[in-house]
Amino acid sequence: MRTPAAPTLRQRALALLALLAGVAAILLQVHIATREFPSGLVAALLGAVGVWAGWQVLIRRGPRQLAAGVTSAAALCGSVAVLVTNSLLLELVAAGVLVLLALGAARRALGVDVRALNGVSPPGTPVPPAQRGVLLINPKSGDGRIPASDLEAAARRHGAEPVVLGPDDDLRELAAQAVADGADVLGMAGGDGSQALVASVAAAHGLGYVCVPSGTRNHFALDLGVDRTDAVGAVAAFGDAVERNVDLGRVNDRPFVNNASLGVYATIVQADGYRERKLGTAAELLPQVLGPDAPGFDLRYRSPHGNEHGEAQLIFVANNRYTLDAGPGFGSRAQLDEGALRVVAAQMRSPAQATELVARMAAGRGPGMHGWREWSATDFEVHSSTDIQVAVDGEALTLPSPLRFEIAAGALRVRIAPAHPGVSPAGMAHARGRTMLRRLLNTLRGRVAR
Repeated sequence: MRTPAAPTLRQRALALLALLAGVAAILLQVHIATREFPSGLVAALLGAVGVWAGWQVLIRRGPRQLAAGVTSAAALCGSVAVLVTNSLLLELVAAGVLVLLALGAARRALGVDVRALNGVSPPGTPVPPAQRGVLLINPKSGDGRIPASDLEAAARRHGAEPVVLGPDDDLRELAAQAVADGADVLGMAGGDGSQALVASVAAAHGLGYVCVPSGTRNHFALDLGVDRTDAVGAVAAFGDAVERNVDLGRVNDRPFVNNASLGVYATIVQADGYRERKLGTAAELLPQVLGPDAPGFDLRYRSPHGNEHGEAQLIFVANNRYTLDAGPGFGSRAQLDEGALRVVAAQMRSPAQATELVARMAAGRGPGMHGWREWSATDFEVHSSTDIQVAVDGEALTLPSPLRFEIAAGALRVRIAPAHPGVSPAGMAHARGRTMLRRLLNTLRGRVAR
């Protein structure tokens, strides 16, 4: 196992420079505040707000970054005005240089990107190689762009037995048979729907699980921190790896690793031709399912306050919370072990409102619209007078009412290859927002900046 990459000498030097420049800027502000009280104190406070907002500009994206930029500019301009008015031009220049030096050095010392994370062992507990690993392979996943033979060879290199699905094979039965034959680690090379089925078998028997992203979107792999461009490398988790427990969702007897959707999205997914023409099919069907003559959706649920609702056009139940705020990590989950479902219910009265929601989400702006409810729960029920269409991890299903959603907290022991980051984009963004001073001190000491 690789240990976390220690900061380089250059990073440590930059951390020292950032700390020294920051201390000097603070001392200069104290000098100004005491020398020209009270106007100096006002200038110092405005300068502090400007610096804090300036750091937010460096670590945020989207509207929050814009708001921080406006705040920083306004505060710093106010500070400059006070200093110039009190003939403190030299002090103004010195403070500006120190602040810019501190921010610039801190940013470079604490730079976090995918390459940096790839140099760090993924979070979790180190575990030895599987004794009898089995990798199930769907050769048709992702339009077959990853040859099954490459995955078979990778499995054998890491001591696992590859099992390629045939056209008439039942995936759940194959996974159960592998367990009966003595497998201690199960893996799945396929899309999210296949991942959920095999993961549920592994969880039911307390076995380790390896996610190999060979499907179309591979959202589960993304949020686990498995490199979606390196399916063959993901198979290395059958060897030395790190392991951690994550949650699984369930709707009735169907497991899901990502989410389940009801209403508008589920109806569109059920339509013929959706797989080939996703955007075109959605555009054609939205007026039909949300227009004035549409029959509506018979989806009844209770909110956390106990109020009954029956007007939702979209219900979305996720295995842990998705980051829907604008900025880095949008659309992924920072954690998969919160032990809670994330429920969203949206009321849309027209195709225009649905289009607005889709546009906002596509632009990374978050929902922020009227009729949007969102909360966390360990269980959730939806009732209807008929069977309910539901998209489970993108797969179109029709299930009997009521739908009972549950979270199985920490049910799955997932293994991550040491060469993969083990951190989702949302988790990466969260790491960037941690206390700057603590991370600078850790870097200066030669420790990983966490």
